[in-house]
Amino acid sequence: IPVYWEQMEPVEGQFDFSPVDDLIMRARAEGISLVLLWFGTWKNGDMDYVPAWVKTDPARFRRVTSSTGKMVWVLSSHCPANFEADCAAFVALCRHLAEFDAVERTVIALQVENEPGILASDRDYHPDAQAVFDAPVPPELMAALQGAGRGPVYDLWQRAGGRVGSWPETLGPAAGELMTAWSIATYIDGIAAAGKAVYDI
Repeated sequence: IPVYWEQMEPVEGQFDFSPVDDLIMRARAEGISLVLLWFGTWKNGDMDYVPAWVKTDPARFRRVTSSTGKMVWVLSSHCPANFEADCAAFVALCRHLAEFDAVERTVIALQVENEPGILASDRDYHPDAQAVFDAPVPPELMAALQGAGRGPVYDLWQRAGGRVGSWPETLGPAAGELMTAWSIATYIDGIAAAGKAVYDI
């Protein structure tokens, strides 16, 4: 069952958990368990479910910039303010679940984000994201590639010359999409870890 960020935090820092509580109480009445699906930064590759206070402040909550310089209707994973706002909301949800449902454990799992990605661009071309693209590939990713010794991304690396350098130097033409995948994955991992720190579900 989805939980919508825009519904849960209509005003920044002010949370309404009543829809979540209603879901939990209905599930308890039916004797079933729930898996909650967090519609935060992403849902189907765009930002439809973020709060209005995020949607209306693109200077603070930066969106993806396409290769033509146009802003895309999706929050950038390279913008710390986006991560911090989503993370704070998700942690608030987890803290509430720890208070409201820790004994009954009606909610048995949380899915963090849904169908993340970028529609209409392979990556973010904003200067902040471009700086990441031009910087060395993260060492933990390189260690994983070297340790794997095979696989589709490993093969791309080998076709690009097996070098260690910037994203395009290391992964060739697929670098933009792979950088996006890495950036989004680490963003989601960070939110999940923060939530788990307050409610280990």
